[in-house]
Amino acid sequence: MFTPLNRQESFSSLELSSLSKSRTAKFLEEVNEKVNWDRLERLLARIYCKDNGRPGFSPIILFRGLLLEQWYQLSDLALEEELKDRLSFRNFVGLDSTKDSPDETTFVRFRQKLQEHNLEETAFNLIRDDLRKDNLEIKQGKCLITDASIIESPYGTEPKGRDGNGDFIQRDGEVKKGYKVHLISNQKDNLVETAKLTYASCHESRFLENTLDKVEGNILSVLGDKGYSSDQRKRDYKARGIYYGILERARINQSLTTKQKKKNGRIRKIRSKIERIFAVIKKHYGFSNVRYFGLRNNTSHLWYVLTAYNIQHAVLNGP
Repeated sequence: MFTPLNRQESFSSLELSSLSKSRTAKFLEEVNEKVNWDRLERLLARIYCKDNGRPGFSPIILFRGLLLEQWYQLSDLALEEELKDRLSFRNFVGLDSTKDSPDETTFVRFRQKLQEHNLEETAFNLIRDDLRKDNLEIKQGKCLITDASIIESPYGTEPKGRDGNGDFIQRDGEVKKGYKVHLISNQKDNLVETAKLTYASCHESRFLENTLDKVEGNILSVLGDKGYSSDQRKRDYKARGIYYGILERARINQSLTTKQKKKNGRIRKIRSKIERIFAVIKKHYGFSNVRYFGLRNNTSHLWYVLTAYNIQHAVLNGP
């Protein structure tokens, strides 16, 4: 089903490359220049199927297609149609004018292959590191911001409990059903460092260390809202030499001091960066609601969304 990428350009593609380009075409060209596709191609080589009796597509073509789905909120069927006649999309994924485009089923099977080999998160990590490979500050130590947000599920009618499509949580007097994204971003470049998807009722504080354990390299500081506040966590971070940037919380019969209020004000300004990430992936990537059934499938989708976000952010804001 999957064959290596044919890098030879057609004569018509070379002719059209001399014409003025759309904003979409320019963005996709910048993405191709920004990402080290060779490394990703080597990673995906394990799912090659070189002889199954029919022409196939390189995993790189299909992976780039999954990125297009996130940036432009496309279904598999919509992507199939766009690839048939949209030149900028065909050039980005690596299809010349003589090549048929992958169909909807091909993308479905490709995602299944990625799941079988657990490559979604690995691909995310590889691309994230490539995007910041020249940033010495990131290599020396990471200042991290954490937050969590509900991603609602439109599926299932069970009145309570889990039915395979998340569970229920009450927020602001409203009952919501779905999942929760636990996100870690990097303060310096605002790229997503790592993430975890759980059921909605899982409290973010319980999953902070579990998510931080996935961060590679030295951690200098962790910033978060009051939901992560813990005296034990403060002691642990101090012992490990990590700056405890969790918002201070008033206690019963004990108001915040002036010093604590000033500290909270400084932290709020910095941690607002991660709120912008949630705004982007929900509004512009359509990730305010889950697309698939079940935790595993939606975890895969989360990695594609975050990979697309990191690439777009690096292209638009990078050096």
